[in-house]
Amino acid sequence: MKNYKHQLVKVFSLIIFALLFFSCASGRSGRIDAPDWFLALSESVEGDCYYFPVSSEALSRDAVADAVGDIVFEKIMELSGLREFFNHPEDRDILVEQIKSLFFPEEQSVTLPLSLEKSEWLEESGYAAFFGYFCMKTDVAEKLQESLAEQYFGDDDALNLILDESLTAEEQGLHYQSAGFLLRAAVYVLASETPLSRSLADKYVLKACELLNKIEIKIDRYPENVEANSKVETPFSLRCMEGIIGIRDVEFLVQYRGKKRDGSIGTFEVRIVSDVDGYVSFYHPFLPFAGDSEVILTLGSRDLRTNLRQLEEKLESAANLRTYLDDQSVSLPFTVLSSARAVPTGIVVLHTDVTGASLNSSETATGLKEVLQADGFDTEIMNLSPLEITSSNEASFLRDLKATYSGQYTRVIFGVVGINNFEMGNDLYKVETSGVLKVVDVQTGEILMVSEMRKSVESKDSTLAMAASFRELGKAFAQEMKDNLY
Repeated sequence: MKNYKHQLVKVFSLIIFALLFFSCASGRSGRIDAPDWFLALSESVEGDCYYFPVSSEALSRDAVADAVGDIVFEKIMELSGLREFFNHPEDRDILVEQIKSLFFPEEQSVTLPLSLEKSEWLEESGYAAFFGYFCMKTDVAEKLQESLAEQYFGDDDALNLILDESLTAEEQGLHYQSAGFLLRAAVYVLASETPLSRSLADKYVLKACELLNKIEIKIDRYPENVEANSKVETPFSLRCMEGIIGIRDVEFLVQYRGKKRDGSIGTFEVRIVSDVDGYVSFYHPFLPFAGDSEVILTLGSRDLRTNLRQLEEKLESAANLRTYLDDQSVSLPFTVLSSARAVPTGIVVLHTDVTGASLNSSETATGLKEVLQADGFDTEIMNLSPLEITSSNEASFLRDLKATYSGQYTRVIFGVVGINNFEMGNDLYKVETSGVLKVVDVQTGEILMVSEMRKSVESKDSTLAMAASFRELGKAFAQEMKDNLY
C-alpha cells in the first residue's frame, strides 16, 4: 500500500512539473497573469540572435531566478550542443549564476552571448513571477568555449606563453613556427583532461592546419645528372612562399642515400630550415654509388611530428594534418653517372711470399689492368715502388700519393697480396694467394672501395703456378671493381 501511494505521489509530481514547464514556455505562470507584451512573443531567429520568451513564478524572487536560470541553461545546451562540456556540476553552476545575473543588473559581472531584451517582475498574493524575452547569439557555442577556456586555462602561464609565441610568429608571417607552437599547446591542454581539453586541442590543431596550408612549396632547382663519388655543387632546392613572399624558418626532413661508416650504402635523414628568403637548399655530401636515385624533402621536423603522433590517437584532425604533411613531400629524382671508367687510375700492388718478404712481381697488377682496360677503364701500372705502401703508415702513403700524383691520377688502386700456402703433390704445385686492395680518391684521400680476395692455382711449374695465382687474383679484384666501383 505504501509503495502504491509512493508511486501516485511521483506521478502527480511529474504532472505538476510538466504543467509548470508548459506554463513557463507558453508565457502563463499560473497564479499571476502574464503581461500583454509577453503573451504576444514567440521563439524566432533574426540576424545573429535567437529570441525566446521564458517565465516562471514561485514564492520568492530567488526561487524564480533559480527556475529561470535552469530553463535558460537547458535552452543554451539545446542550441549550442555543448552539454558534454558542462557535465561537471561546478561548471553548470557557474553558467547558471551568470545567467541569473542578467535579472539583477547591479550584480552582473560577466559578458555572455546572451542578453535580456525585455523583462518584468510581478508580485501578487505572496508570489513572485518573472517574464523575460532573451536574445541568444548564434555564436553561443564559440563564446561559451572561450569562456570555459578562460575559466580553466586563463591563469595557466605555461599555456599562455606558448599561445603568445604562436601569435607573435603568426604576426611575423612565420606560419610554420606558429603552427608548431599551436601543436605544443594542443598536447598541453589534452593532457589536462578538462571537459574542454579535446575541443580546445582540436581547435589548436585546425588553426595549425590553416597556417600550414598557407605555405606554398615550389621546386627551385636540382641536378638531374651528377657524377658518382663526388660532392654535388648544385643544391636540391625548394622555396616556401605565401604569394610572392618567401617564408623563413620552415623545417624539412631530408632523406638521401649515402655511405655508412662501415662502407655500405644506406639511407640518411637530416633536418634543414628555410632561409630568410624561403629557400630550402640541400647539398648532397657524397655519392658513393651509381644509377637512379632521389632526394626526398618532407615538411615537418621530428619534434612537430612527435607532437602530431601524440595527438592523432585522440583527434582525427591531427591524423588528417599528418596526412597533409606527408602529401607535401617532394621527391627530386636524379641519375648518378659512374665516373670510374673515365678517370685516370693508377695501380700499385706489393707482392709477398709465404714469409711476408717482398717479391719482385707485378702479376696481380697486370691481371687487374687487363680486365679493367677491357671494360673501358683508364688504368696503368704506376712507376712507383710497391715497397712505398708499407714503408710508412697508410695516412702518410696517401699524403705522398696526393703530393706526387694528384696531377696524373684521379684514383689509385693499391694494396698488398701474398702467398698463403705453397705445396706440391702428384707432380703439381699448388699455390694459394690472397690480399686486400683499396681504391682511393687521390685528391681527397677518401677510400672509395675495399676488396679482399683469395685464389688457388695448380701447375707443374712452381714459377708458373705462383705467377698464375697472382694474375688470377688480380682478375678477381678487377671483376669486383668493375661491378661495384663508381
